[in-house]
Amino acid sequence: MEEQAIDETAKAGFLLGWVLWQPAREKMLKTVFENESCRIVELKGKELLYCINLPELSIQEAGLLAEAFEEFKLLSNPEFEELNNLEFFFKEFCDRNLVQIDSGQEEYLLEILRLSAFGFGPLSRLLENESIEEIAITGLGKEKPVRVFDRKLGWLKTNFSYANQSSVKNAVNKMARRLGKRLSMQNPRLNAMLPDGSRLSCSIEPVSFLGPNVTIRKFGKKPFSPLDLAANKTATAEALAFLQIAFQTDSSVLIAGNTGSGKTSLLNALFCFVPENERIIAVEETPELKIMHEHLIKLNVSEGLNVGMKDLIIDSLRMRPDRVIVGEVRNSEEVLAFVDTMLAGQGKGSIF
Repeated sequence: MEEQAIDETAKAGFLLGWVLWQPAREKMLKTVFENESCRIVELKGKELLYCINLPELSIQEAGLLAEAFEEFKLLSNPEFEELNNLEFFFKEFCDRNLVQIDSGQEEYLLEILRLSAFGFGPLSRLLENESIEEIAITGLGKEKPVRVFDRKLGWLKTNFSYANQSSVKNAVNKMARRLGKRLSMQNPRLNAMLPDGSRLSCSIEPVSFLGPNVTIRKFGKKPFSPLDLAANKTATAEALAFLQIAFQTDSSVLIAGNTGSGKTSLLNALFCFVPENERIIAVEETPELKIMHEHLIKLNVSEGLNVGMKDLIIDSLRMRPDRVIVGEVRNSEEVLAFVDTMLAGQGKGSIF
């Protein structure tokens, strides 16, 4: 019976391009956390599993949704961008195709259709969760589920995976569409910023040898303040007081640390110490900084146009800045530009 269930799930995934499954009750020890959209359960062996609260779909349900979604995509009328009209469309689609579904079934099928039409499928549920800091796709199939990095629990497997590379490409290209970027065999690498400020990095074959990989780094909607950092014991009050003096005396500041160590969060918080009337030039490879100052100019690297970090740093020194911020330096050329900025002596300090 279990093998048959796996086969049914695989066939449903073939139709939709992704698979959702729920762990068997006999394999679960307890529920660690639960809300309307997700739950985290402890399995035998003490492994934690992040579960999106959507049911497994039968082959018939997956086929119905796949057909409905393809037809819905052909509608060009802007009024169909509303959920009420999507509900009307789905009911009409079912009636036209002589499909009868009960109210409970209609509710979750319509929700999945909504996520597919107006979002990125079940991936949208992960993007909406503020406790998730990172989302990672590391291949295809149920044996390579999407993983998430929970703020308190670290890396967790989910009950969600992609069934084929084209579905991953479609999701990525939908995310990057506003920026005019596209993932393809001719362009197998893509870096972009999502509308909510999250950072997207992905690659496919032949760059990614073990299948498509996607990493989405999420950022909080509200930046941390120095008081938040002190309350969370990220930094001591004494250290923050010292950094406040450094900013007020126009010193240059270098922030360094490992991936995910909080460099960007610290820099955003420290800008509370910068007077609001100062002219600030921010140079970044990917827009991550959330600076509230009005007199702000943000410059971003454009690989497609061959505009690099060094070029933008040099440009910033011709713009009469009070302070220059460089998001990250990763190679020798960018380090040289960093040194040039320090030596130029313009403004009231440079921040890296």
